[in-house]
Amino acid sequence: MSGGLVFSDNDLWIAATAQTLGVPIVTCDQAFARMPELEVEVVYLPSNHPAATGDLG
Repeated sequence: MSGGLVFSDNDLWIAATAQTLGVPIVTCDQAFARMPELEVEVVYLPSNHPAATGDLG
């Protein structure tokens, strides 16, 4: 491995779509912030929020 950044295929699709459309990525995943060419808005949820606990219904 060359020591470069590693992202999942899904993250790359999300990044490519956002870059193509010229829109920011709004996420709880700070990994996107390692892509300097993207505009990323990291949001923080309370620990008891359903999205933070994985309990979405």
